[in-house]
Amino acid sequence: MNGQSPPVPLRRGRLAALLAALAVAAAAAAIVLPAGLIRLAVLCALALPAGALLIDRPRLILYLLIFILFSNIDIFFPFRLFRIVTLALIAVVVLGIAGGRRLFVHDRVFLALAAVFLIAVIQSIAFAVDLRAALAQLSVYARVLIVTLLVPQLVRKRRDVVTLLAVIVAAVLLSALLPLAVPPPEQYASRSLIWGEGVLRYEGYAGEANFFAFQLVFTAPLVLFLTARFSRPRIVRPLLLAALGAMFYVLAMSFSRGGFVSMAAAMGMLLIVERRNRAVMIPGLVVLGIGLIAAPAIYWERISTLIEAARYVSADYAVLIRYETMRVALLLGAHHPLFGVGPDNFILQAGRFIPYVKDVHNVFLQAFAELGVPGVAALAALAVWNFRVAGSMMRRRGDPEAALLGRMLLVHQAAVIVNAMFIPALYDHVFWIALVLPTVASSVYLGGTGAGGSAGPPPGGEAGIAAAPASR
Repeated sequence: MNGQSPPVPLRRGRLAALLAALAVAAAAAAIVLPAGLIRLAVLCALALPAGALLIDRPRLILYLLIFILFSNIDIFFPFRLFRIVTLALIAVVVLGIAGGRRLFVHDRVFLALAAVFLIAVIQSIAFAVDLRAALAQLSVYARVLIVTLLVPQLVRKRRDVVTLLAVIVAAVLLSALLPLAVPPPEQYASRSLIWGEGVLRYEGYAGEANFFAFQLVFTAPLVLFLTARFSRPRIVRPLLLAALGAMFYVLAMSFSRGGFVSMAAAMGMLLIVERRNRAVMIPGLVVLGIGLIAAPAIYWERISTLIEAARYVSADYAVLIRYETMRVALLLGAHHPLFGVGPDNFILQAGRFIPYVKDVHNVFLQAFAELGVPGVAALAALAVWNFRVAGSMMRRRGDPEAALLGRMLLVHQAAVIVNAMFIPALYDHVFWIALVLPTVASSVYLGGTGAGGSAGPPPGGEAGIAAAPASR
């Protein structure tokens, strides 16, 4: 005897009666209820199985949310899918906490600096002239920060980190390449035109050429890491290298000079940290060369204007505007050093000094002007801390995968910081996920979390990483 009761046989008559009752109820609802409510009920019924599946798998919701964020695929939906998935992720995490899941402090320094930055954002609202704009920007940043802080709670093993990076790469590739075949909806179509050359800038699904280039710069070092990480199946590396070449090509089609400078900085950093690792450096440089050769000639005319603008600022209108807004940002920050002028209040305050309706295209000056010294100090400390964290991963000579990821994250942080000095990305989700990646990777690879912690590289990646010695 095993103490278990025998299964109760299925009674076909009772099942038929139950199905008949459900059919009658559905028919009565179709007659009595409004059509909109019926559609909502049908959608809820279809979503119930998927919801039940995802409640126990919050990482799947996180990956879906990250994919939507980086691909911007929800522009094809009549509603903002990102908000629904964000609420679902928060609800699932709250349910997990109620069920006994403990919150995880992955890096105390990062959390403390992020808290200081958030406090600077909140306190600067009290000094904002346009209170509505400040509160709206705070709402945007709060959603970005929530997603950023949920990443460490759910990415706890090495395979989670690799999966997260793969999802980001796949999402950016979709945003970069799919518009060549499936253009975005008309209201999101590219309208950015370089009048001097008569060139329409390519924006993917990002909706803005410079932020589109920012995503590509953000992703390129991650593609290099995945290329070295996966040696089998053999088709993976050629596909990733081809994707990297395509990313360089569409980067040129965006005609973003900031993207060009930051990608050049990334390649320079790659030459430094991977000078002894030809398995990573040579393929990256070859693909870069192919992508640059394939770039249209008019792109190089666009880049050559940087030299003329460096000599004569007034020769380039766009550079002149950026120079003037940076000068005014320094003035505003100096006049309001403790609290700044408030989130999203730069344009309003800058109108007293210059006639240009432009945000300052530099995250550090944006933080200085809008949040004061506390905000820019916290942001600068986060950047310095991330370089230190990536450097500590690079020195893990007994763990080739951790060392390789550390070097790629060092390249990644250098590229993101340089690019962020050309765009107003202070409250952007790409920028803040870039800031959290080094501490998440360090917590997983150096902190010994679970079976996927510091026990060594998983079998699938050994062959691809063995030829990647750490560089000094």
